[in-house]
Order: sequence, then structure tokens, then C-alpha cells
Amino acid sequence: MGRMNPPKYRTGRLLVQLGNGVSWFRNQAMQGMGLTSSQSEVIRYMLRHREEPLTAGELMGQLGLSQSTIAVILMRLEKKGLLARQADDKDARRSRIYLTEAGLAMDQALMQLAAQTEEVLLAGLDENEQAELNRLLQRVLENMQACRDSSRGGEET
Repeated sequence: MGRMNPPKYRTGRLLVQLGNGVSWFRNQAMQGMGLTSSQSEVIRYMLRHREEPLTAGELMGQLGLSQSTIAVILMRLEKKGLLARQADDKDARRSRIYLTEAGLAMDQALMQLAAQTEEVLLAGLDENEQAELNRLLQRVLENMQACRDSSRGGEET
């Protein structure tokens, strides 16, 4: 029989496996839309903040993505006609990123996908278990964000 890791060392591995599983599920569901899971996360964030033009740096910080990752995602979404960039009036070095009409039209399909993902993830959990899971995951996420922020010296990106 294989050796079991002590429970305290399994959390990270379980979270990685969960993240991989969610990405797989979402990528399978989005093949017909021509999007990846990461691209859909950028669009969903932009849909939730559609009233405010965003920068690549803001997206990077809010979504926890690297500069190179966000650059590739934005380039691909722009090529697909789902977003556009416009020079910032106050700072020509920065571009503001907007969803196009085609990007805005993704709203309903992405909301349905989010609901399907939640249904799969939470199957078999009652409301109390779902609330507890969300509470604990939020704390774990805050721990990781604090670690990331302290490694940057508290700087905003």
C-alpha cells in the first residue's frame, strides 16, 4: 500500500488538483466559444467592472496573473475582437482596456458556465457545508494574497 502524506501536507496538492479540474471542466465547456478558462476569467472580471476602464496591471493584480500571462491573454482576446485598447488620456504610456460589443455579448454564456461549474463543484453539499467551504476557501485565499503582497513589499500592481 502507498504511503499517505500527513493531512497537513495534502491541502496544497488538493487545491492544485481542484484548480486543474475546474480548468479542465471549463475548457471543455468553452471549446465551442473559442475561449480558454483563463480568457473567460478576464472577460468575466471585465464584465463585472464594465463601467470602469481597466489597465493590464489592474487585471494582473486582481486576477493574480503574471505580466506575461495577462499580456498573452489580452493579445488573444483582442485578436478575437472581444476587447479593445485605447491610450489613457492622462498617461499615454498606459492603455485602457474595454470589452467590445462581442465581448459584452459573452455575459450570458459565461454566467451559465459559472452556474454549471458551481453545480458540479458543490454537488452533494448542503447549504451549510457550501457556506463553510466558501468561508474557509476565502480565508485560505486571503492567506495566499497576504503572502504574495508581502513578497512584493506591499506594492500595488
